[in-house]
This record gives sequence, C-alpha cells and structure tokens, in this order.
Amino acid sequence: MKMNKKGQGLTEYITLLLLVSVISIISAKSLGTTIKSKIQQAREHINSDLSMN
Repeated sequence: MKMNKKGQGLTEYITLLLLVSVISIISAKSLGTTIKSKIQQAREHINSDLSMN
C-alpha cells in the first residue's frame, strides 16, 4: 500500500508541475507579444517625430 501512495504523490506532483509549466509558457508568449507591440508603437512614434523635423 505504501508504494501506491508514493506513486500517487509523484503523479500529482508531475501533473502540477506540467500545469504550472504550461501556464508559464502561455503567459510568457502573451507578454512577449504585448512587449513587441509596444516597442513597435514606440518605434513608429519616434520615426514620425524625426520625419517632422
């Protein structure tokens, strides 16, 4: 019986680790897309300000 509980605990740990990993990857991709968009907007504003001079 001890091995079943130990295996169950390991399975729960791996499941939790996978869930946290997937959430982290999705969050990083979303944040990266947002940052890329903000940098592009800043670049466009800078270029438009430079072209006005």
